[in-house]
Amino acid sequence: MAGKKHSSLDRVLGRLDTLDSVNLANLVQRLARERGVFEEIFNTLQEGVLVITPDGAIEYANAAAHRFIGLGDDELAGQTLWRLVPGLRPSLGEAADEASSAALPVVAREFELTYPELRTVRLYMVPFRGVGRGAPRRFAVILTDVTREKQSTERRIEDERTSSVLLLAAGVAHELGNPLNSLTIHLQLLERKLKKLKAAKEAETLGESVRICRDEVTRLDGIITNFLEAIRPRPPDLAETNLSDVLAEVLRFQQREFADRGLVV
Repeated sequence: MAGKKHSSLDRVLGRLDTLDSVNLANLVQRLARERGVFEEIFNTLQEGVLVITPDGAIEYANAAAHRFIGLGDDELAGQTLWRLVPGLRPSLGEAADEASSAALPVVAREFELTYPELRTVRLYMVPFRGVGRGAPRRFAVILTDVTREKQSTERRIEDERTSSVLLLAAGVAHELGNPLNSLTIHLQLLERKLKKLKAAKEAETLGESVRICRDEVTRLDGIITNFLEAIRPRPPDLAETNLSDVLAEVLRFQQREFADRGLVV
């Protein structure tokens, strides 16, 4: 079996006891530079990165994690993640409590943050151990802002739902047009037969009722036409309207009902 590969830094650390003060100072400077490079890399990430202990204590947080949680460097250090985001405790806290497990699975979930602003965050929690035998278990928590992605998905679902409703409505409106056409034809036949009857008061009343029915069929046909045009939007065709004519039409349509109730308008 091939052995583990060691970097030059690992080899230097392996003989740390043999270094003199000059080499030790150089090593410290080198470690500081490497730490600075890694800090810079982590702070340029858009994802928030946290390192927590099994009880949720935050040991490290990059710049994005501070933005997500809304706390500065001094405020976040030493805080417990479960207290800052209580909704995480049921799932992540229970997983962290099982830190002694040899093969703890990756935990993933989505949740909402309300502070410092409302956003949807996708979280991954990955267990790891430090270097060396008996090193304590830690958890890397990665936070990703998926607010726009979620909004885009919800908008697409809503658009698909609206499109389905409009297609259904258009089909229903089209089917309603056929019986309305049939009603128009039969009302025309009734009107012709009534004209052949003697000029009696009842014939005039029936004729008026037929005309009202025809007008209502025409109105329904207009509603369907307008509805079909509405689901295929066009620029509005604005026109002046005489309100007196509209009122007169309503009163003519309701005339029989007013008369039955003894109402005078």
